Amino acid sequence: MLQTAPAAVDPSAFVAYVATYYDLMWVLDDAQQRLLLRLTPSDFGGDRALWGIVLAQTYAWRGDTARMRAFADTARIGFARHVERSPTEATERINLALALAYLGRYVEAKREGERAVALRSIASDADFGPYFQHQLVRIYILANEPEKALDRLEPLLEMPYYLSREWLKIDPTFDPLRSNPRFQRLVGR
Repeated sequence: MLQTAPAAVDPSAFVAYVATYYDLMWVLDDAQQRLLLRLTPSDFGGDRALWGIVLAQTYAWRGDTARMRAFADTARIGFARHVERSPTEATERINLALALAYLGRYVEAKREGERAVALRSIASDADFGPYFQHQLVRIYILANEPEKALDRLEPLLEMPYYLSREWLKIDPTFDPLRSNPRFQRLVGR
């Protein structure tokens, strides 16, 4: 379906949208990912931080660690500025945490991620709270802390949120957990 977008849809805007929302750069085919990697901050509303984190994640999927780190650092700088201006904005803080995790700065990443979850908890925001919890799961996966990731992941499957057991089976974000018996039980293997 993603390869058959209507001709009226701008391909650059399409790949930027797919990669930004729900972090779905992994569903794009190689040509679409290469297009995504050629985009500039202007394709992301001029937001260098958002552009940086999308490209960092895409390079991570493609196995290019050097470029992943370079774009993660661009994202880190931008999101740190956003957090400085709006310290209670959970979205900026969770994105900063993700950028820090891609840089291998796990202590800082976990701290910022936990702050973001506290700012936008599931109890206080049933619509968007799960998203922040999901991003914290990703941070724990990057930090190679599978048990903490699973502690945060398990409750997400019991609430209205787009993650499902079937989703977990195909999303490469969860590849580092695949051999974990607890994860295998979670997805019904």
